[in-house]
Amino acid sequence: MVSAAVAEVQKTIQRLTAEISKKDSRFQAISISDVHHENLKVLAPSQFLVTIPLVGLTGYKQRQVRHWRYYTLHGAKLLSPVRDPEELQQWLEVEQFSTSLPLWHETDVNIEGDLVPARVLAVFRDLVEKSIHGCTLMGLFPLQF
Repeated sequence: MVSAAVAEVQKTIQRLTAEISKKDSRFQAISISDVHHENLKVLAPSQFLVTIPLVGLTGYKQRQVRHWRYYTLHGAKLLSPVRDPEELQQWLEVEQFSTSLPLWHETDVNIEGDLVPARVLAVFRDLVEKSIHGCTLMGLFPLQF
């Protein structure tokens, strides 16, 4: 039963990610694999963890000195430090990547040179919702982010 579920999920994820990738090239489509699928993990017979690769961000180099900036979970920049920074989203400076597509510099995911994961997730959620309708997958399975 798990093997049949994995096969069905793989086909669905392939269709969905292909549609997402057509709409936004920053998110890579996932192909179907007969053996091992590094982007798909079975958590339970009806629960799967899917990892979507990002395109156009390569060669990240960690800086020794960090200038902390804080963002809310919705991606809004806070002007002053906060008490519990670990509860806020992480961010990456786009210039720390050796190469980055111009799309990663767009304001939908970037604030003043910072790539904000909360914004990337918001863009991805929107793409998933639109792609589910575009692929006629509505009602096949519940999605959680």
